[in-house]
Amino acid sequence: MELFCPICKLKKTKPQNKYCSIPCRNIYINSLKDYSKQSKKVGDSVRLAATTKNGELLDFTVSCRACNIFFTVIEREKKFPMKDKYFCSSKCSNTRPLRSAESMEKLKLKLLKEPYSRLCKYCNSSFITKRKSKTACILSCYTNYKRKLNFSRKSIKSLYRQATIFRFSLNSYPTEFNFKLIEENGWYSAKNHGNNLNGISRDHLFSVAEGFNKMINPLILAHPANCDLKIHTQNILKNSKCSIELDQLINKINDWNIKYSETFLIDKVFINEDELKEILLAI
Repeated sequence: MELFCPICKLKKTKPQNKYCSIPCRNIYINSLKDYSKQSKKVGDSVRLAATTKNGELLDFTVSCRACNIFFTVIEREKKFPMKDKYFCSSKCSNTRPLRSAESMEKLKLKLLKEPYSRLCKYCNSSFITKRKSKTACILSCYTNYKRKLNFSRKSIKSLYRQATIFRFSLNSYPTEFNFKLIEENGWYSAKNHGNNLNGISRDHLFSVAEGFNKMINPLILAHPANCDLKIHTQNILKNSKCSIELDQLINKINDWNIKYSETFLIDKVFINEDELKEILLAI
């Protein structure tokens, strides 16, 4: 693989590219064309069009809105004035005039205005607010309300996949998983994020596809007892096949609870769409 550009002979920042930059590639495409002259020609035509439409660039004297000092600005003849207010510096533009008695009275009336009575969009409890647009009583209700809106834009299948993601740390169970596989192969990463296609990924023993078909509680599939480490290519070949039966998985979770003194309770093995959304809100 060549490390230097065949046109300018400089070292390439991306060795996989043939040329170091688009200008070098363009020179190769048409080596007889003078791109510098073309750029000047394009610039001249743009300037001519602007002059024809908006007039010549001229100096105009304006006064600063804040300090009343006169200064010069350069603008197109037909477009002057381009602003309603001119400021001589950023300091002047950031100054704010003192409020008049009338505006202070308006502000006072606005602050003293009667608060609005609203119903929370998430928990349906009533609350008082001074903001007319407020939709939820507290921040957590607002967050859950927005998440519910987001659920309505996604398919049930994508929501189910989201609920079955493994959210535990492998280091919490050092004797349950083969860490040597990770040391030898590394974690899987896509071609555009590290390019380790033969790395290790987490596999669902009872597959997500089968779980969705039977609408099994996704928390069962997201349990550490349903996790295995596999080379990603083997994981892909497995597709939707299950490496374990559902009753075996439930027994494995019960044994896991005893072994690690955990209290993962399976209230419902099978759920409906509304219960799936409630599970996602609780995660």
